[in-house]
Amino acid sequence: MRLMAEIPTKYLNDLSPLLDADFALAHLVLEDPLYCEFYAEQSKKGRMVILDNSMHELPESLNAGEILEAADRVKPAFCIPPDKLGDVKFTYDQFEIFRKKNLAHGHRLAAVLCGSNSAERAMYYQNVRQYIDMICLPFREPRLDWFHELLASMPKHSTWPPYIHLLGVNTLDELKVFNAVLDHCGWPRDRRSVDTNKMVKWGLRNKRLHTLDSLRNAGPLDFKSKMDVSQTLDTVYNIAYVRKFIS
Repeated sequence: MRLMAEIPTKYLNDLSPLLDADFALAHLVLEDPLYCEFYAEQSKKGRMVILDNSMHELPESLNAGEILEAADRVKPAFCIPPDKLGDVKFTYDQFEIFRKKNLAHGHRLAAVLCGSNSAERAMYYQNVRQYIDMICLPFREPRLDWFHELLASMPKHSTWPPYIHLLGVNTLDELKVFNAVLDHCGWPRDRRSVDTNKMVKWGLRNKRLHTLDSLRNAGPLDFKSKMDVSQTLDTVYNIAYVRKFIS
């Protein structure tokens, strides 16, 4: 499983090489020229970059036009259209708006699984799957259950998108379980990924992940943060520690 992280702008060059791919936030691409330039260069080098819609960092997701403007600047491997947790109508409607606008841009699409019950999620997935190369599972939902339900509900002949991405991390043990399930499904290991900023957030608090009872409650990540030596060491340790759960 490929590991990605949201990184404070000052440390993009230092921390990105410790990760397997990059996770960029569309609103920062539009706001910060240095942030934008970094991820554009990563894409030029052939690095896999996922462009997120910034839904968790802002009061709501950026709209389709804004995300596409950011995508044109960075040229990511995948774009995540607008979504809203628990609102399948909004999420599907926005996916369709984004998909149609994207016809003139040609970016590869991801979709965030959504729905209030298994039938709704299966219908949503069936409607988007022909247009996507990546399915994303949100961390604030019981996504392992969702994935098992989706596997059971899809016809055997259905084609799955080549990539699966976990948006955020609930527990580190969850990553082990997902890897085991995906191994059983025969999903290639280089086509599954996860992003999290918990390694950095707890490093900024001088906390190492193995000492914590829970990964939650670290607060939002300040992308203008500066680290001292001890914070940097704790962040690097946390990145190495998470790898124990995804290898």
